[in-house]
Amino acid sequence: MTLPVSLLNLGLALGTIPAAVAMRHFGRRSSYVFGAMIGMLAGLVATMGIIWASFLIFCAGTFLAGFYSAYVQSYRFAATDGLGGHDRERAIARVMLGGLAAAIIGPQLVIWTREALPGHAFAGPEERGRAQGVNDFVVFGAVACASFFSGSLLHSSGWGMVNRMVFPAVAFVLAPLLWRATRTRNAAVR
Repeated sequence: MTLPVSLLNLGLALGTIPAAVAMRHFGRRSSYVFGAMIGMLAGLVATMGIIWASFLIFCAGTFLAGFYSAYVQSYRFAATDGLGGHDRERAIARVMLGGLAAAIIGPQLVIWTREALPGHAFAGPEERGRAQGVNDFVVFGAVACASFFSGSLLHSSGWGMVNRMVFPAVAFVLAPLLWRATRTRNAAVR
């Protein structure tokens, strides 16, 4: 399973200069949206590789994910644009905290949703690793999009609105996870 990870790193290395050129030419906002689209495409390609049991297609998805990562690398810097002092430190910390939360939540999502696609359970160790990769793309992509869009929401409406927008999304994610954990626990008791 080192080939997909190597291809992700290769995509990151090859995508860094084009990402920087795109940001200089089209601006950060447009480039981040484009990068997010690459991330979604990467997740879809990798998912199709898993469903079709094609390691080659899965590797193509991880390579594309490297291009997406080239855009993601500068989110923490974009979060600080126009901020000074303590606010700048907070912005960087929040972006980094989002990545940390995704790293903790992501593996659990894979475990709890391994049979979400009927007939394509992520049961074996290789499949579980592939599923983890797809899940990471989705989770980190969502964190990246949330970080990007929360900045404009913060600028226009303040922290109160950002917090009100986050809580429904968190509840939407936690509700099925708690339901699944309760269902599993009840099945084990029987």
